[in-house]
Amino acid sequence: MFVILHISDSDKHFSSAIQEYEKRLGKQLHLEALKPFKDTNKELVIHKETEEILQTLKKKYTSFQKILMIKEGTQRTTEELHQKIIHQDTVFIIG
Repeated sequence: MFVILHISDSDKHFSSAIQEYEKRLGKQLHLEALKPFKDTNKELVIHKETEEILQTLKKKYTSFQKILMIKEGTQRTTEELHQKIIHQDTVFIIG
């Protein structure tokens, strides 16, 4: 099973597109949106959202392989990614 854990507002104009992709991708993929923390202090927002992600991972996805998707991260080819995730439950984290 694959999970995409992300922080997102419930943008109504995206909901039908998200539902369509979930339907196409089947039961092996679950999209889980966490509500963003609202505040003018950027450091506080990052701290609170990080706490929420960590709590969710601990509560629901302890045994899953975790892959953090960040722009500063290492780029992988499709083949490299496939080798990394084959036969493993994986959660992709987008913060």
